[in-house]
Amino acid sequence: MALVREWAEQKKPALVWDLGGNTGVFSREAGASGAQVISFDIDPAAVEQNYRHVKSNKDQNILPLVLDLTNPSPALGWSNSERNSFGERGPADMVLALACDPSPFDLEQCAFAKAGRVLCSNVQVAGDRVRAQI
Repeated sequence: MALVREWAEQKKPALVWDLGGNTGVFSREAGASGAQVISFDIDPAAVEQNYRHVKSNKDQNILPLVLDLTNPSPALGWSNSERNSFGERGPADMVLALACDPSPFDLEQCAFAKAGRVLCSNVQVAGDRVRAQI
């Protein structure tokens, strides 16, 4: 977890998207840098738990939202111009994809790589060694 905080402090993002944010553990680490964090997950129970934690701690910079990354929000409204699609709402300064299955997030093919200026993905922890792809 300290690794995410280090990245955020090093890169100083204003906006972080945490894709597959689950209960927000990594979102809070990124938010500790002062960044505005949007924590996305498909599991409403996990998002609810994240929301309750945010409310109880009075966190002002973390917004938990339900989102299906395999079917992200499209552009909506008259001529699809009243609401931007999920992809058009970026770019974020940093995108975390730490809890996602790495296969669809291969950095060479990743559709979300263009959603942010820094993509942190495929983090593997083995004992006290961490291997990360940034």
